[in-house]
Amino acid sequence: MPPVPESPTPENTDILVREAMSEPVQVFDAHRFLADAARDIERLTVRAVPVVAEDRTLTGVLIKHEALHALRKGDHDSRTIGDVCRGGVCVNVDDPVEAALRTIQEAGLGRVPVVDGGILVGEVNQRDIRYSIERQRAGARPGERAKIRWRERAPHKALTWGIELSGDAFIAKAEPHGVFGPDKAVLEIGPGYGRLLSACLDRGLAFRRYVAVDISASNVRHLSERFDRDDVDFVHADIETASLDERFDAVLSSLTLKHLYPSFEAALRNVERRLNPGAKLIFDLIEGEPRRTAPDVDYVRVYSRGEVEEILSAVRLESVEFDQVEHAPGWERLLVVARKPA
Repeated sequence: MPPVPESPTPENTDILVREAMSEPVQVFDAHRFLADAARDIERLTVRAVPVVAEDRTLTGVLIKHEALHALRKGDHDSRTIGDVCRGGVCVNVDDPVEAALRTIQEAGLGRVPVVDGGILVGEVNQRDIRYSIERQRAGARPGERAKIRWRERAPHKALTWGIELSGDAFIAKAEPHGVFGPDKAVLEIGPGYGRLLSACLDRGLAFRRYVAVDISASNVRHLSERFDRDDVDFVHADIETASLDERFDAVLSSLTLKHLYPSFEAALRNVERRLNPGAKLIFDLIEGEPRRTAPDVDYVRVYSRGEVEEILSAVRLESVEFDQVEHAPGWERLLVVARKPA
């Protein structure tokens, strides 16, 4: 269990759970048969997972060791996850974080579900609470608050909704746009646990140089050890201010730019200076009616195609085309292809 913050006390913060929570990494359907979920339960990397009804109403929390005990008893054929989950373990979005911290400690779970009117809207753990307190004490600007959690991220499947994704779908879409070749220098923004580079290597795609910039020191250390190659380099930096010493022919970014506050404009403005004429940029976003979350949680912005074109124009880039990429069943994203004018 992560260390409990030495403070706060109820007297020295006024932070609400909604400011500290994040999206649940995984949830279970209350009506799913326990036997059918056995393999997924055994693979859990957390001790507790929210259990919901069809309308997202929180039913309870599935405790891994309790579920495994029920499976070992052998009387689970007709029992559902809802039958074995533990009820009453949750906090409300408008509870103070101190109350959430007490619930976490009393339950001994490390994290608890967050509800709003009984509907599951997130989860909060001790690390989330610590981050929220650090943000308050630092008095940071919104953009800095949005980055605090990402600086501490580890190279884990939690970066991608709790699913260890392949980069194959994204790279398959990028390859026809001529971004690879023995003379190409490729820049990746936000490599995470290395799924795009891994897909490139698995497909035998050539490049002269591959440089990936990540705001998480932990990610950079992991990737440097995993991909020990002379033609690959990982840089620990904020892409909005990173000093890049070389020029690039292609830029790739997947599941990253949607988190940049207030938009990805500053990142592309910085990158554009280091692009060769004709360089291609390929990245994905969430498409929809424009909206954004508050920067005190895992900031996410939804873009319209018109907004994307405006940002590209503002940083002297041209829109080439829009496409779709499906990272996993049900996880489809807008794929943006742009270029620097020749």
